[in-house]
Amino acid sequence: MRFIWRPKGKDIPLGEWNNNTHEMLVQVKKAKQWVRKNPDKEPALFFKPEPEKNYLSFHDAWSIYWKHYCEKTKEKTANDRRNKWTILLQYFGQDRPIKDFEIANGGKKLIREMQEKLFFDRGVYSEGKRNRQIMKGLFQYGIFKEWIDSNPALYAHPDERLNETYKKTRTERNQHIKWKYIDHFLNDISDNFKNYNLTDLATKLHMLMAIRAGVIVRLQWSWYNAEEELWTIPAQTPGLKRLKHQVGEEYDHKIPSTPEINKLIDKLRAINASKKHVFHSAYEGVNQHLSEDVIHDRLMEISGTKQSGHGWRKVFVEGTQVGGFKQFIIDRCIGHLGHKQGSWGHYDTGEFIPERRKCMEWWTQELVNKGLII
Repeated sequence: MRFIWRPKGKDIPLGEWNNNTHEMLVQVKKAKQWVRKNPDKEPALFFKPEPEKNYLSFHDAWSIYWKHYCEKTKEKTANDRRNKWTILLQYFGQDRPIKDFEIANGGKKLIREMQEKLFFDRGVYSEGKRNRQIMKGLFQYGIFKEWIDSNPALYAHPDERLNETYKKTRTERNQHIKWKYIDHFLNDISDNFKNYNLTDLATKLHMLMAIRAGVIVRLQWSWYNAEEELWTIPAQTPGLKRLKHQVGEEYDHKIPSTPEINKLIDKLRAINASKKHVFHSAYEGVNQHLSEDVIHDRLMEISGTKQSGHGWRKVFVEGTQVGGFKQFIIDRCIGHLGHKQGSWGHYDTGEFIPERRKCMEWWTQELVNKGLII
């Protein structure tokens, strides 16, 4: 007997039924009903169902681990990792037993071949290293859960070191202009930026505040305390780079305002005072504020690709060092939390607002002295 599956032009041998016509017809009727309910599945599965798995698959292990990972990771980071995991799950196969990755079962070879085929053969050494490291997290979690006894991703492939050689040949990232040459750049900005263009104003405020572009474009009027002349950026604002558990006032970032910053803010009030965001834009969809990319793009355009958005923080550090400010003040001004690390971090709650205000006042005035027109 054969079951013909017309939509796909297939027929499935069902063996001999010893002339039991009634039982045969009942079975075929059930098969047709099953096909209608499961149009994307092979009818052969009705007649010969897949055996139940009695092992933990790579995908099932990952699903459990992923819930744990997302509980402690910010959404943007998790989305990036999920994209990498999609490729890895497809490469290894979702139904592969997690035990296949035991070192004794050739797990190190599986990881090595993955790195070579997906990344190293294309010269993408940093991604090969990064994907091994994210798999290391899964296997470490699996050891704790007793799914697996060894971690094959602990061992670095020798070719990962080639990334350092490759870095020396590629275009520099986060390009920045040396502080001693900054005058010409500031003059170019003053000559080419428009007085009430929102992108140009955002770029200038980014330069004055020296915080990441992601924070600048998300600034809200309610974050400013006019009496204290202080901006308070909530800890979980994208661009501050706080971890998911770093919430509350302890992790908020404060930016002392200055006469130069206030002058620029007055221009922005004339444009967007009635809106929630300082850089409200009706053209940016659900976010309703400028894209952070516009600041980087504008700086790269005006500098001939010599000055990037993130690289401006390097200019701030170099400039304020020349101005004689101490590292722990500069570090706090750019929103870093180095003082929160290690055992010292449990005790260091100092904000040093007066000292940071002096630093910001020197910085913004120095930019004007060197040619920036507010």
